Amino acid sequence: MKKIIITFIVGVITICVVYTSRQLARPVEIIAVHQQQHWSHVLVKNFPFTARGKVKWWEANRMLLKEKYGIPVPTNDGWFSVTFWDFGEGYEVEKPDENSWFPDKSTDHLYCFTEMKVEARCIRKKGRLMKINFTSENLIRFTADGETFYQHPDGKIIKGERFTTTIK
Repeated sequence: MKKIIITFIVGVITICVVYTSRQLARPVEIIAVHQQQHWSHVLVKNFPFTARGKVKWWEANRMLLKEKYGIPVPTNDGWFSVTFWDFGEGYEVEKPDENSWFPDKSTDHLYCFTEMKVEARCIRKKGRLMKINFTSENLIRFTADGETFYQHPDGKIIKGERFTTTIK
């Protein structure tokens, strides 16, 4: 009996490891890019799980995004914003959330792309994976999973604080 339980546990652990490895190995899939002046919205599947992984993915793919999709699109002074969204279940029709605890007529749970001339043109806001923007201090700010990173002009990326200050 003990041997059966141990075999079962090892089997479950093996299945979990194989499944997780396959999920982590799947490449990021860019479904669509929406551009609204200097704000870019990228809809993706299989985005990295961790905030650091997301920043590393941006670093490895920012030239591809610029060449293939033309993003980011900076203003004359360099400002831009790029938001990565989980494509999830795909585009939705703009309507109130039927799964809400207190149903109302609000569509605040959706982000809609007005340039799309079809009925299903919205995605759920809870699916925001990472936001990148250029700051007034000439830094690039990455926000993902409640963490913030800043990239300095020299390319160095620092978690949390924009500047390191020494107080005497």
